[in-house]
Amino acid sequence: MKTNPCFNRYFILVVIALVGALAYSNTFTTPFQFDDDVYIVNNPTIKTFHYFISPSEVTRLGQQSPTSFPVALRSAFMTRIVGHLSLAINYHLHGLSVVGYHVFNLMIHILNGILVYLIVMATLETEYFSSPSRKETLNLHLIIPGACSLLFVSHPIQTQAVTYISQRFTSLAGFFFLLSLLLYIRFRTSSPGRRRRSSGARSRRTYG
Repeated sequence: MKTNPCFNRYFILVVIALVGALAYSNTFTTPFQFDDDVYIVNNPTIKTFHYFISPSEVTRLGQQSPTSFPVALRSAFMTRIVGHLSLAINYHLHGLSVVGYHVFNLMIHILNGILVYLIVMATLETEYFSSPSRKETLNLHLIIPGACSLLFVSHPIQTQAVTYISQRFTSLAGFFFLLSLLLYIRFRTSSPGRRRRSSGARSRRTYG
């Protein structure tokens, strides 16, 4: 009996999430480490949303308590504002309880694993890999994307990016990179008519 392809895909996505959660289920109580003190515990910019509305205001922060903010971190705030915003949301939801920060890090990691799955899947749907002979011989569309994503979410090399809270900047950068790559592949493999309509819509927005 043949199973629904959509069911297979959703099932694999659930497995990816479960494997990622199980792999890092013992990290939720890991305390703040190293740069976490600077970026979270003693960071005045995440304790109010004012600086996200007016980012230039960080230049007015002094280097003395209670608003100490080292000069070197001012540029880091400007260039990593999405990551800082996520820390601010965490702080306003549950203060300095580490559990929420770790849950967010794990969610980003699992989303990255899902993006890896979708990228490999989209790659295998290109003309080169979509011939019936390759599908039947290697069963590429079921095995390889799932294996790649499961390896990604469970590999120990990811421990620092998931467990070390401040490393969410890296995970978020990876998320936007993978998302951009997936959208690029989807665009390039879409039908020519669809690409023309998309390009025409952009041209009207630009020159209209």
